[in-house]
Amino acid sequence: MSALLSCELYMEAVFKKWEIHYKIPAIVSDNAANVVAAIRESNRKLIPCFAHTLNLVVHSGMDHISLVFLKEIVTYFRRSTVAPNALKKPRREADAETEAKTRLCD
Repeated sequence: MSALLSCELYMEAVFKKWEIHYKIPAIVSDNAANVVAAIRESNRKLIPCFAHTLNLVVHSGMDHISLVFLKEIVTYFRRSTVAPNALKKPRREADAETEAKTRLCD
């Protein structure tokens, strides 16, 4: 029996044991090839885990950025008074907008 088939059968067996097999339209998973294939074979919708995907993107990006470059960026923001405020400004504006909308709903 292939690993894919055994993974799919195992998932279905667990779902049936817990009597939830008819309640599961989709499954959230990391992007491991064997799990993705098993979910697709089970005719359920696959929802990739956002946190896992984001982690993969960050690690992929880190492969292309040197540590020296990162150190220069951190040093720049630590020494500058203008740069950190420029980063914080959009967040403050978004918070103010959210607070204004909340007040309207009260």
